[in-house]
Amino acid sequence: MLDRAQPMLHLRHTLGDPQLGASFVQDELRTHDLVVLRVRHDGGIADDALERTVTTVRAGWSMVRFVVEGPVLVRDGAHGIAVERGEAFASSEWGSAPARSLTTASETLLFAWRSGGSLGPSLPHDGLLRLSPTARNGLFDLAHAMAAREPASTVRATRAAAAIFSAAGLPLDASAPLAAAPRSSHDFARALERVLFPMTSQPMAVDLARALGVCERQALRRANDHFRRFHISVSSWRQYVQGMRVGLGSFFMSQRRARTEHVSRLLGFGSPTSFCHAFHDAGLPSPLAVQRQLLAS
Repeated sequence: MLDRAQPMLHLRHTLGDPQLGASFVQDELRTHDLVVLRVRHDGGIADDALERTVTTVRAGWSMVRFVVEGPVLVRDGAHGIAVERGEAFASSEWGSAPARSLTTASETLLFAWRSGGSLGPSLPHDGLLRLSPTARNGLFDLAHAMAAREPASTVRATRAAAAIFSAAGLPLDASAPLAAAPRSSHDFARALERVLFPMTSQPMAVDLARALGVCERQALRRANDHFRRFHISVSSWRQYVQGMRVGLGSFFMSQRRARTEHVSRLLGFGSPTSFCHAFHDAGLPSPLAVQRQLLAS
């Protein structure tokens, strides 16, 4: 059977904990040259600098961060810039200006493109974008379409977002076609959604293999190919799971009532000790030290 190309990948990851009153939702749109993420955190503090400690960002990806609900503090070099709801910050490289939420309810839209890909070249520098009220509404529409998981509306809103950023002075070709993904990539994405959450089930490569109907070695080969092709900051199953666990671990630990025993179970760690080791391996202090740091900010 031919592996025919299908529209861009649509994924959703969600994890909530009623005991802590905290939740995380990430909606994703992915092609070879474009990644759009809608990321929402409720009930805690999200910090990019902590979430990306176990990932290796590929060079050549520029991005715009649009604040749907905020504000967030963007750290551009030695400076901190408060980006309010309806404002956008453009970065020449993905991750060059990490952000921390300033409230316990935050939502951001990340629009990233590969330099030299179908959409255009990289940005020459970082900085705030000037957006008209109409442009802001268009970006809110994209966030709402992603939240509602409306494929047709999402594609239209994604094209509109490229036009909005182009009109704001970014070097984007809004008329460029959005590359499709092969059917096998969509199948893998569906399996990934089913396997990764809830993390209390301790997802492993064997679970991914079972969801794909292949052997573990083949599942890992498909995973590595998928991440290298469609992701910016991970290139393997192990790195993907570790990045999710450490990032979500820092977020859930930002709750004043959070304890390592509870959060380690929520994220599928075998014990609080293994949870602490994961933070140590990522170059972070202990989960309790991260909690103190976030609560003091």
